[in-house]
Amino acid sequence: MGNLEVIAHLKIRPGQLEGFKTQVAEILRVTREQDTHTLRTDWFINEGGTECEVHEMFPNEKGLIEHSMHIMDARAVLFRDYAYDHRATIYGEVSQNFINLVTERMGAPTVYAYLAGLDSAAAAQSARTSVTAPDPDRTSDLAAGSGSSPTAAVIPRLLAPACSAASAIPSSPSAAQWGGASAIPRGAGAPAPCSAR
Repeated sequence: MGNLEVIAHLKIRPGQLEGFKTQVAEILRVTREQDTHTLRTDWFINEGGTECEVHEMFPNEKGLIEHSMHIMDARAVLFRDYAYDHRATIYGEVSQNFINLVTERMGAPTVYAYLAGLDSAAAAQSARTSVTAPDPDRTSDLAAGSGSSPTAAVIPRLLAPACSAASAIPSSPSAAQWGGASAIPRGAGAPAPCSAR
């Protein structure tokens, strides 16, 4: 894991939902216009409009510091008028100086160091999507209802990365529900699990 991820949880002051949304829009405007290292900043609100989570990603702590400096004034207004009870969790490698800085400004964060993950997931997804484009020379045959489908030639190459990844993942009690490998999501248009072929 090369990136630094932050998940912040906060509560919205009673009767202040519309002002909260307006201030979030201001924070996002500043982020778009000024940040150079922010990879992600997504705001999620619960159904009742009383709590919010913010999911952010940066290449390193320098990116998070830059972002925090840019939105400092807008964030101060957010917490002064519209939100409270801020808690942050940081995922990734950070220095003690960084933790001290965050603690001084926003309270002590919870920090989790990276242990392990599926490093090849992005490569497998890239391989799946890179071979899905239809062959323009064969598209007219399909539209006319003649010729063999280009999909038939693409499917074996398309599924090979998913099969090798799926076979390396141990199944769980809910694996059958998710098509054999619960860690590999299957969305619209996704290939069937290896065992079904």
